[in-house]
Amino acid sequence: MQLIILSPNFDLVFTEEQKAFLQGVSAVVYKEQKPFTRIQELRSDEPKVLMIDPDFCNWNLTQENVDSINNLQVILLQTTSFSWLPVDYVTSKNIPVCNIKGFSGPAVADYLLMMTLALSRKLPLIIKNSYKQDFSDKFLGFELKGKRAGIIGLGTIGKLIAERCSGLGMEIVYWSPHSTSEQFTPVSIEELLVSADVVYPCFAINEFSKNILSNEALSKMKPSSLFVSPIHGVFDAKYLQERVFRGKLGGLAYEDGSAGVHQIEGNSFILPDHAWMTHESMRRNGEGWIANLKAALAGDPINKVN
Repeated sequence: MQLIILSPNFDLVFTEEQKAFLQGVSAVVYKEQKPFTRIQELRSDEPKVLMIDPDFCNWNLTQENVDSINNLQVILLQTTSFSWLPVDYVTSKNIPVCNIKGFSGPAVADYLLMMTLALSRKLPLIIKNSYKQDFSDKFLGFELKGKRAGIIGLGTIGKLIAERCSGLGMEIVYWSPHSTSEQFTPVSIEELLVSADVVYPCFAINEFSKNILSNEALSKMKPSSLFVSPIHGVFDAKYLQERVFRGKLGGLAYEDGSAGVHQIEGNSFILPDHAWMTHESMRRNGEGWIANLKAALAGDPINKVN
């Protein structure tokens, strides 16, 4: 079985011990982006295990990419998300796809809490005001204790941010199509959007969930509410930015590597995709990727998403 690793983050993710293991199983490693058609090893007849980091293909592994790999047996993702590859097409070719579950959850939840605190104390406005001391109402923040946090999707990240918000003394309500909790209060998504002081969309991205956060639904949020998201592509960012600018939404924070805090008007915090980047998350990521590899090499893939 030939092992091919496509990862610009190879040196960040793997420890020296893990690299030694990969060398021992004759891994072929590409750290720099390159067209799949120019990777000679992908065209050999030998059965292949592909370990792929989404940054290698700009978060878009295409059908053409998959077809360019001869005798592909299994795909091992560096991520929990698998929306960046054509899973249905890969499944039709009887190729298992395995992800790494939960490795970044604590890091992402901490990042969400950081963004929440920043918005509640108007940090984006302070930054855009060049950190000048200004006691006008524009910079008047609010305390989180006693406020209502609305969690949309009570999966791993949803539960972790709920626990953090609860620790700050916030009331927690949630809507989730699958998960439940005796610790927190379930409500309809309509009630959540209308009543929450901070809204956190934490659901998996799929055909069903893409329609949850329509502009009509988001318009129900209170003018003082904050919208803090670990995901993007499932809501109209421009619409929310406009609502913040016009005073119809209290604040907006999400990740988007193409934007920045200085480029967006109002109390909006648009940050690079760094939520998962902690030492601890990196270590869990490497450990999970190696565990999936060992299972695949043994002929019994784990953490399959198809």
